[in-house]
Amino acid sequence: MAIVGLTLLALAPGIFLVIYFQRRDRVQREPWKVIIISFLLGALTVILAAALEIALLGDDDFGSTIPELAFSMFLIVALVEELCKLLVIQFYSARRPEFDELMDGLVYGAAAAAGFATLENVGYVLENGFLVGIIRAVLSVPMHVLTGAWIGYWIARSRFEGTPYYLTVLIGLGMAIFVHGTFNVGVMAEQKAFIVMSVVVVLILLGLVIVVARRALQLSEAQARESLVDRIARTSTLPVSMGGPMASAGEGQPVAGGHARTVLIALFYALGVVSLITGLFFGLGVGYLFYNNEIGDPFNLESVIMYFLVALPLAGAVFFPLLGHMLRRLFFED
Repeated sequence: MAIVGLTLLALAPGIFLVIYFQRRDRVQREPWKVIIISFLLGALTVILAAALEIALLGDDDFGSTIPELAFSMFLIVALVEELCKLLVIQFYSARRPEFDELMDGLVYGAAAAAGFATLENVGYVLENGFLVGIIRAVLSVPMHVLTGAWIGYWIARSRFEGTPYYLTVLIGLGMAIFVHGTFNVGVMAEQKAFIVMSVVVVLILLGLVIVVARRALQLSEAQARESLVDRIARTSTLPVSMGGPMASAGEGQPVAGGHARTVLIALFYALGVVSLITGLFFGLGVGYLFYNNEIGDPFNLESVIMYFLVALPLAGAVFFPLLGHMLRRLFFED
């Protein structure tokens, strides 16, 4: 009986989030058949991800130091798992005829990621019990679903708005890996500062997904109004002026207002601040190790990894605000 309860606890968060995203698509809800297949394919990629991670990590338990842990979490675990989600969205969901608007990227991306997170969750919960199930339901599963939805949105944007595909990889996959890796390091390091950092980056991604979902829904509603006007114009004996009441409902309205633009910029500045704090924290740690002569060879692999982990978030402190301004132009100044 306990096993049944734990299994239901492991399954519930992912299924709930899939239903939530499907219901959010108010204009043209996606068929459950395609959503369920995306979910199941996402679950199957857990096997691929596990095989690759075992092959790349071997018996190494993610490393014994923070630099080794970060290397494993960012460049192996997060990279492999987010690529698995992208494969399902790109090569199944996005090729379906039902995938025909921006919001679909969020829905199918969330479905594929929820499938991955749900199967992964079953293993963790059955092994570690009820408390782990509650923690993962609140943190880990939503993190996976948000990164999948974010990747799916950028795949949809590349398809429907002509956004260069390299931006899909840079912004969609790159951001997902950053959030996923940061989250994993925070959880695995078991230190309060890292745990807070992991929660903060997931909340920032949640804000970004809300912004792009709002934009996608507004575009869908505007397209639905235009389609309705076209149908009326074709079937009515009276001419329908594009300046009339029907057209005015969508014409001239911005896709998203100044508030959404402000939130978008603020969220990317917040990511920049988190990156700066992370870089300074790692930098102080490396400096401490040098000061205490705990680093023998400053040019061995472990030392190079530590330098990389200092430089990467410091670069992110500049990159994320610039990325926010670029996205503002893409979203609001088309």
